[in-house]
Amino acid sequence: MAPLEALLRHHAFRVLALAGLLSLGLVASCSSAPAASAAQVAGGGPAAPAPGVPGTSDAKSLRIPVKADGQGFSPDRIEVARGAQVVLVFKRTTNETCATAVVFPALRIERDLPLNQEVEVALPTGESRTLVFQCGMGMYRSQVLVH
Repeated sequence: MAPLEALLRHHAFRVLALAGLLSLGLVASCSSAPAASAAQVAGGGPAAPAPGVPGTSDAKSLRIPVKADGQGFSPDRIEVARGAQVVLVFKRTTNETCATAVVFPALRIERDLPLNQEVEVALPTGESRTLVFQCGMGMYRSQVLVH
């Protein structure tokens, strides 16, 4: 299949999926998740979990778990140090969400989130900035603060 054909089929599927969601009224369930900081969960500073535990750092990279559910992405704010090797590990835990994909608009990264499967996204952290990530429809938004 030619790349253009594949792209057109991909977007046609998204339009059909959106129409299905609208008809089921699921879009109405998408709202902003309550503000909760990964920094707060990690004790007030940038995320720095213990080595050797899944979803934590080791000598190679910092792996941060992100849950996608009916409330959006959790945590909805993640802080990391500039220059750190960071991998976000997304896991969608329900079909009752519009967060069936994660999109990083500024990075032009988009990944499908299959139910109950981990999906890794490595982030560039060479410069201080805020990286927004969202569901495919832009209803749920979260951010990674690189500083």
